Amino acid sequence: MIESKLVSACAIAIGLQAAQMGHTVFCTSVKRLSLRIRIAIQKNTLDLLFKQILTSKLWILDDWGVVTMPRDVSEEIFDLFDRRKQSSAMILTSNRDVEEWPQISI
Repeated sequence: MIESKLVSACAIAIGLQAAQMGHTVFCTSVKRLSLRIRIAIQKNTLDLLFKQILTSKLWILDDWGVVTMPRDVSEEIFDLFDRRKQSSAMILTSNRDVEEWPQISI
C-alpha cells in the first residue's frame, strides 16, 4: 500500500498544477468539510457553501473514512456528490485499504 502522506502530497501537487493552469480547486480534509457543513447548517448558509464547492473544477478530499460523520452531514455530502455529477474531477484520498471501502459509508 502506498503511504497515505505520499498520496495526499501527490493530490495536492495535482491541485497546485490545476490551479496554475487556471482551474478552480477545492481542497480540504473530509473532517474539515464535515465541520464546515455542520457550521453552514447552523448558520443557514449551506447553499452558499455548496455553490463555492460546486463551482470548483477539481475537488480534493483528503482522509476519506478517517472520521465518522453524523447522519445529517453524510446526507449533505451525498447530496453534494450527487449534484457534482460530471461537472468536475475529484481526487479522494484515504489511508484505508480498498477492501475496507464497502464498510465506509456516507
